[in-house]
Amino acid sequence: MHGLSEQSPSSTVGVGLAPTLLSSPTLLSSPTLVSPSNVIPSPTLLPVPAINHITGDSNNPQAWYPVLRGGRDIRPYATAFSDWWIAREAILKPLTRYLTPKLFVVKSTDRLQAALDTHGYVALQTLYMLHTREPEAKIDDLYFFLALLNSRLLQRYVYVLHTAYKWVQPQIEQHVLARLPIPLGDAATRQQISDNAKQLAVACSELDPVVEWKEHIQRMYEEQERTICALYASALIRRTHA
Repeated sequence: MHGLSEQSPSSTVGVGLAPTLLSSPTLLSSPTLVSPSNVIPSPTLLPVPAINHITGDSNNPQAWYPVLRGGRDIRPYATAFSDWWIAREAILKPLTRYLTPKLFVVKSTDRLQAALDTHGYVALQTLYMLHTREPEAKIDDLYFFLALLNSRLLQRYVYVLHTAYKWVQPQIEQHVLARLPIPLGDAATRQQISDNAKQLAVACSELDPVVEWKEHIQRMYEEQERTICALYASALIRRTHA
């Protein structure tokens, strides 16, 4: 099995998460975070009315970008954009980090929760932001990693080994993500997991967060779990006989 570690660049074949897990942007001392309703500068999240937001790669200080506030806007396989925006001047990191497809992982939690972003959301520091090492990597690779990060197997792995003892304020550390065991398996299995993840992402994005999963979504999820467990079992067998 392969860990996603900067110290072992050969641990992934062809694809892997970025050597540095990118956390959210460094903000100015008093950023303006807004959502269409009233425009009042403040260091806290505030509502804002219709603004001429821009989501292109622009240095226009008047531009606004959609922002996810953290775990409240992330659930497994899906984001929940709540119409909050951040001023361009408050984003000090390169915009390309946000405008390219990426994975968001909730930081302050005891269990893995990940979502794939293809809409160019900016993230606050309560989320980890993960890219593939190769800029030209296929979107299917991100869906594959998305499925593993949301799997019961890795959720239990992280909980038992790293977060169960953190009763007061559980948090997943960056080094834990960097060293998760990630077996790549064969191309056909990776594609199957990726395809299932796409279906789950669509289903979860259309689901009201307060409504329980419907039966057909649960069936998709269970099928995905069986495939992922088989992937890890196969990797362990190969390692045992190596």
